[in-house]
Amino acid sequence: MRLLTIMFRRPTWFRWTAAAAVLLLLGYSAAYLAPPARAALPKTVVSLTFDDGNADQLPAEQLLTSLGLHGTFFITTSWIDNPSWLTRANLNSIAADGNEIGGHTITHPDLTTLSTSAATNEICGGRTTLANWGFNATDFAYPFAAENSSVEQIVKNCGFASARNLGDIRSPASCSGCPFAETLPPANPYNTAAPDEVDSTWTLQNLEDTVTNAEPGGGWVQLTFHHIAVGTDPTLTIDPNLFKTFVTWLAGRTANGTTSVQTVAQALGGASTATAPAAPAGVTATAGNASASVSWTAPANGGSAITSYAVTPHAGSTTLAPVTVTGNPPATTANVTGLSNGTAYTFTVTATNAIGTSPPSAASAPVTPAAAPPPPPPSSTIANGGFESGLASWTTGGVRAPVPSTTAHTGTGSALLGLASGAEPLGDSSLSQTVTMPAAGTSTLSFWYQPHTADDTCNGTTCQYDWMEAQVRNTSGTTLASLFKLSSNSGAWTQLTADLSAYNGQTVVLWFNVHLDGSSPADDTWMYLDDVTLTNSQATQTAPAAPTGVTATAGNGSATVSWTAPNNGGSAITSYAVTPHAGSTTLAPVTVTGNPPTTTANVTGLSNGTAYTFTVTATNAVGTSPASTASAPVTPAAAPPPPPPPSSTIANGGFESGLASWTTGGVRAPVASTTAHTGTGSALLGLASGTEPLGDSSLAQAITIPATGTSTLSFWYQPHTNDDTCNGTTCRYDWMEAQVRNTSGTVLASLFKLSSNSGAWTQLTADLSAYKGQTITLCFNVHLDGSSPADDTWMYLDDVTLTTN
Repeated sequence: MRLLTIMFRRPTWFRWTAAAAVLLLLGYSAAYLAPPARAALPKTVVSLTFDDGNADQLPAEQLLTSLGLHGTFFITTSWIDNPSWLTRANLNSIAADGNEIGGHTITHPDLTTLSTSAATNEICGGRTTLANWGFNATDFAYPFAAENSSVEQIVKNCGFASARNLGDIRSPASCSGCPFAETLPPANPYNTAAPDEVDSTWTLQNLEDTVTNAEPGGGWVQLTFHHIAVGTDPTLTIDPNLFKTFVTWLAGRTANGTTSVQTVAQALGGASTATAPAAPAGVTATAGNASASVSWTAPANGGSAITSYAVTPHAGSTTLAPVTVTGNPPATTANVTGLSNGTAYTFTVTATNAIGTSPPSAASAPVTPAAAPPPPPPSSTIANGGFESGLASWTTGGVRAPVPSTTAHTGTGSALLGLASGAEPLGDSSLSQTVTMPAAGTSTLSFWYQPHTADDTCNGTTCQYDWMEAQVRNTSGTTLASLFKLSSNSGAWTQLTADLSAYNGQTVVLWFNVHLDGSSPADDTWMYLDDVTLTNSQATQTAPAAPTGVTATAGNGSATVSWTAPNNGGSAITSYAVTPHAGSTTLAPVTVTGNPPTTTANVTGLSNGTAYTFTVTATNAVGTSPASTASAPVTPAAAPPPPPPPSSTIANGGFESGLASWTTGGVRAPVASTTAHTGTGSALLGLASGTEPLGDSSLAQAITIPATGTSTLSFWYQPHTNDDTCNGTTCRYDWMEAQVRNTSGTVLASLFKLSSNSGAWTQLTADLSAYKGQTITLCFNVHLDGSSPADDTWMYLDDVTLTTN
C-alpha cells in the first residue's frame, strides 16, 4: 500500500464545513458559486507553488516566464546540486525571472516528529543556507503538510512571514465541504490553507475548477506541484503537456480581471510581521576571578533573526556598562570581566534584531567574584601541561582543532577546545598527549577544565548533541577509561583527579575532546583545559624492562620492525635501539628517538636474499634495558615489476578505496560495501532495509573520453528490489538506472533503467566513442518512492572501467 499522497493531506475541519453551509444558504451551489447580479466581481489570486526543487520544474518555470507568469519555489536545500535536482545556477535564473524562492527545510523531515532544537535547525538552517546563496526566503512550506502550534512558532521565530499547509481547500478527491479559497489576508499566516497537491489523478477540468470555483467569492488558491514530467514519481507528478495547457489557459483567464497569478509573497503583500524579540530567559551567572560567566536562553526572535545581546552587570543599585555579544547567530553566553572581587553582582540580558531591542530579562541570582587560590607546585611527567608554551607537545585533531587561550586557571595559558562563537561544524575538537606511566607507585592524574555550552545537557553520560569528555586510551585508540562525559554550562574552573596506577608501566594516551553537532543556528560548546599533571609516589627509578612482541616485515633492501613498549622503570623512555642480525653477524643498530619515541622503525641497507632477525633495547634516564627476544627471520627482496598501465581513466572504479573519487548525492547517499564482484569493495546504492525515503541515491564521476580510438565503458551491477518491476524503461515506483550526462547535467544517453530482483552480478558494456574528446559524467542511481511500509530497492556497483584501443 502506498501512503505517500495521503501523508500530504490534512483532515477537513469543521470551520470549513460551517463556511460551506453559509455559502449554500446564500444561494451558491456546491459545483459553482454564481455571483450576485450586477455586483462587482471580487479578486481571486492564484499562486503556483513548486515543492522540493526537482530538476523537471525548470522547463515548467521557463514556460511560465514565456507566458508572463511567476511562481514560488519551495527549496529543500540539501538536495540542490545533486542529480535529478535543481542546481544553484538554476535557482539564480529562476529568481532572475521574477519567481520567489521559499524555504522547505534542509532534509525534508516530518517536523512534528523532531525535537525543538532539531526542528529549529531544519527550518532556520534551510533559511540561512538560502540567505547565504543570495535569496531572502520569506515564505515556507511544511514538508508532508505536517505542523502543529510548536512548529508554527519555530517557523515564525526563524523569520518567515507565512507557511503553507495542504488539504483545507476543496480538492478533486477530498474536502468536499471545504471552501474554494483561502482568505486574504489569511486568518493564520503560519497555517495557510491550500488544495491537495497536484498529482497524476488530476485532470485539466480539475485544475480549471480550482480557479473558476473560487472566482465568484474571491480569495487565494495555492496550487502545489512536485514533478512536471512523465515516468517519474507515480503520484506526485503532472504531464508536461497537461501543465502547459492549464497555465496557458490560466494566463488567458487573468485577462477578465477577476483572477491574478501572484507569488506567495506578492499575495501576502510581501510584508513581514516581524517585531522586536521577547526578553531572554533563564539568566544564570557563575563567579570567576574578577569576572563572571553569564548564560541565558534565546527568546522568540519576533520573526527577525537576533543580531546581538547586551549583558548588563548590576552591583546593588549601581548599573555597569553592558557587554555586547554578536555573531551569526550570537552566542547565549558571555564572560564579563573587570568586576571587583568580594562584591555581589546580578546580571540582566536584552536581545536585539533588525526591528528593535527586547525588554531586559529577569535578573540572575547574585554571584560574588573571588581570587583563585594559588595552585600547589606541580609534579608532572606531562610536557607543557600548563599550556604556557601554547599547544606544544600536544596533538590536536578533529574538524575544529583546539587553539591556545589566555583564559587560564593558573599562569597565562590554557587550551580552548570546541567553539565559543561562529558557524558550528559537525565533529570533534580533540587534544591528546602520549605518556608512559611509571612502573610502580601511585600515579595520580589531575587537570582543571571550565565548561560552556549553549546546547541541551546530557542525561548522565548519555549525550545526543554537544558534549565535553576526557578519556584514557591505549596507543591504538581503544578507550581504557572514561574520566568524564557531560554537557555543562557552569563556566567555572573544575578539578578532576584520577588514579591511573592500573596503567603503571604502560604507554597511554590522555585524550580530551569537545563534540559539536553542527547545529544551525549554532549552539556552541567549548571547554578550557589547564594544569594537566601526573604525580607518582615511586621513590626509586630503574632502567626499562626489555621490549616485547618484536615483529618484522621484509621490504626491498629493508625491513619494517615493530614492538611493544616495556615497563619504563619509573622514568620516561627516551630512545630505542633496533639491531639487525644476519645469522651470527650483528649489524649496526638503528636509534629511534622522540617524545615519546615511536615503537616502529624502518631499517635500510639490508641485502636482498639474506635472512635477518631483529632485537630491540629501550633506554631511559637511568639506563638501557636488556635486549628483547629476537623477531622471526624475514628476507628482503626486490620489489616486483610495476603492473601494466591501467586501461581505464576511471578513478577507483573497483571501489577498493571506498567511494573516494566518486560524488554521492540524493536523500539516501550511497555507501561503501564489501559485497564485491572482484576485490574487496563495491558501492551500495539505495536501501537494503529500514525506513524508505522519497528520492534518489546517486553516484557520479566526471571523466574525459580520449580524443581517438574506440572507448568502451564496462561495469557490473547486482540489482535487488521488493517493489514492482518496470514495464520496459517505464518505471512508476522504485528503479535502478545508469546515464551518461554532460557537465551541465543534461542526459546524453540512458544506459539502462529497470527494476530487477535478480540478485545476480550483471555486466553492461557501452561504446562511448561518440563522446570523443568530451568531458562527461557517468551517473548511477537508485530511485526510492518513500513507500510505507518500505519496499526497499538497492543495487551493488563494481568494476567500472573505460578501455580505449
